[in-house]
This record gives sequence, C-alpha cells and structure tokens, in this order.
Amino acid sequence: MHPTGPIARRFPLVARIRPACRPLDARVGRLQQPADTASRQTDPVLASTVFNQAALLVSGVGLPDCARELCHRDGSAETAIDHCLAFEPDDGLAVFTTRLVLTALDAAGSETPESRNLLARLTSRTGESGDGYALQDLLRHEGVRQHLAPVRRAALDRALAACALGSATLPDALRSLLEEALTHARKVLETSPFDPGSPGGNPLEQRNRTAPSSVVSASTQHLNSTP
Repeated sequence: MHPTGPIARRFPLVARIRPACRPLDARVGRLQQPADTASRQTDPVLASTVFNQAALLVSGVGLPDCARELCHRDGSAETAIDHCLAFEPDDGLAVFTTRLVLTALDAAGSETPESRNLLARLTSRTGESGDGYALQDLLRHEGVRQHLAPVRRAALDRALAACALGSATLPDALRSLLEEALTHARKVLETSPFDPGSPGGNPLEQRNRTAPSSVVSASTQHLNSTP
C-alpha cells in the first residue's frame, strides 16, 4: 500500500456521524425552518447556527470567499476566536483542535492581535503534542508558515520529521520491535476464538473458530519484504 495512495488517504478510519450531503436544493431548503423559528422566537443562537450552516454549504460548493463573508456578517469569526482562546483540548483531540483553530483563523484573518495570540498558542500546543497529523495540518497552512519565526518553524519541521509520515522507511531496530509485537499478537489470535461481534464478523452467526495462521502471518511476511 503506497503511503500517499487512495487507500492510505482513507485513514485514520473513524466512525463518526456526519450529515449526508443531499442535493443542493434540499440543503438550502433545510435552512428555511430554523431561520423562520429564529425569527419568530428572536433566538440569536439559532440564527447564528443558520449563518454557520449556510457558510458550510457555500464552502462545500466551492465558494470560500462567500463563506468567509457569511462568517463575518454574523460575527462568527470573532466568536470562534474567543472560543478557541478559551478551549482546552482533551488528550487525543490535537488534530481536531488544530483544524478548529485554523478554520477560525481563515475566517477571521491573521492580522488582529487576537488572531496572532491564538496562532502563538496553537503552534505551542501542537508542538508540545508531538502529534504528526496535527503538525502536518499546521505546517501545510501557508498563512501559518509565513507568520512563524524561522527558529520556531524549524523546530516544528523537526518534530514532524520525527513522526516519519510518508517517509516510506522503517529503521531496522524499529522493524524488529514491530515484528516482535506482531509475533505476540499472532500467538494470541491463533489460540483465541474470534469475537462474532468484531469488525467483519456476523453478529447473527455465533461461531467459535480460530484465526488461520496463514492469514495473521501474512502481515509479518509483508513487513519483512518492505524496504
């Protein structure tokens, strides 16, 4: 599997709810009811939601300037900056946090004092996380790279390089450790029954069977043949 090929781009596979992309006229029509409700009830939260959903809609059809203008019209960009400054992410949310802040910066611009403060906090937080995916998102953003001091940018580049994403290399010492882990895992799979409710299993078919050694050993054989 090529590290940047069509299969690799599907990872990480995360089961998360995402609204279906219906035909455009249906998506526009769905905004009418909350807009009417917000008007009748004078509900600013619901009204802001309408603006946000409209911005996502026009962004999705390829009109980023229009989406940015909608964010500014209801103050969403400035509100997003305020929320991001107060947001303290939990473990495992580095990528989400990075993308959230980059979106807020794109909407609000990066020239305000609040935006510069947020960018400084983002680069510090992402660097400390050591999360290669978050570092990758951060450093691919041209606006961010332009505002980073050379020393800071070099440090973040080194942190990303240490994650070896897309490097197509696996040092011998790490390869040995990985093979050892796979060997232990294979022994467990060869002697333990499959869970019928596990991914790929049929929950309606209660079977007690073991994993074929030829299947579980294929991964280590492929690993050994990888350059």
